[in-house]
Amino acid sequence: MLDTIRVIQQIEVFHGLNAAQLEQIAAQIQRESYASGTVIIEQDAAGDRMYMIAQGQVEVLKRDPRGGLRTT
Repeated sequence: MLDTIRVIQQIEVFHGLNAAQLEQIAAQIQRESYASGTVIIEQDAAGDRMYMIAQGQVEVLKRDPRGGLRTT
């Protein structure tokens, strides 16, 4: 759990939280890994979670009015 706390401490929205609060958040986190090219979430999909990128990178694409994709 210490690794998870170190990651979330670096995220601005969590700045100012005390150790107990960080531990509560860390206890709720589920680590997930995705292969290159995997779609994680699609535009306009209902959101039920928050994603934090601890390692690697993602590409964010947005659909234009004609249905094409472009980077944001």
